Amino acid sequence: MPDSLATPVAAADIAEWYELDAEGRVTAVCPDWDAVASRGGAPAGSLQGSVIGQPLIRFISGDATRMYMDAALQAVRVTGQPRTLRYRCDTPVVRRSMEMTLRPRAGGAVRIEHRLIDQQARVRGLTCYTDDAPGPQSVGSAIMRCSVCLRLQRASLPWEEPEQVASPRLMVRYTVCARCQIR
Repeated sequence: MPDSLATPVAAADIAEWYELDAEGRVTAVCPDWDAVASRGGAPAGSLQGSVIGQPLIRFISGDATRMYMDAALQAVRVTGQPRTLRYRCDTPVVRRSMEMTLRPRAGGAVRIEHRLIDQQARVRGLTCYTDDAPGPQSVGSAIMRCSVCLRLQRASLPWEEPEQVASPRLMVRYTVCARCQIR
């Protein structure tokens, strides 16, 4: 992968919303869900027909990340008030700042909307794999990656921005860092 990306970053191609029932199962997705998934190279199990009816937790890696998302969903259901969370959703070559708004619906359902805030080309590409994902492993053991801010932590070293990592491929385990837990 080149050290510098000369091509401009195109407009974000994101699935704008999906809905969950009171038990956390996906009940509806935005009309362009399959097109966005296909253009993004998502596996067949990510298409609408495979997603609807499944628990959201099935698509979230890491226990801490599952608990973080469950807490946000429960807060919206209990208070009846929308909640907006900022997060990063990078591609290997684009840094993307996003916003996720959880909106309560009748009967404990929740609509989750995603909005692009900012994006910029990465100076250096980065691809992360989880323990169960195929791909080469360039480090001896998994590195912790925050599911919210995408910062990385090697062993007991301080958290660092993904742009500071020299390796183009990393085996990661997802968690939520302390900074993001208190937001």
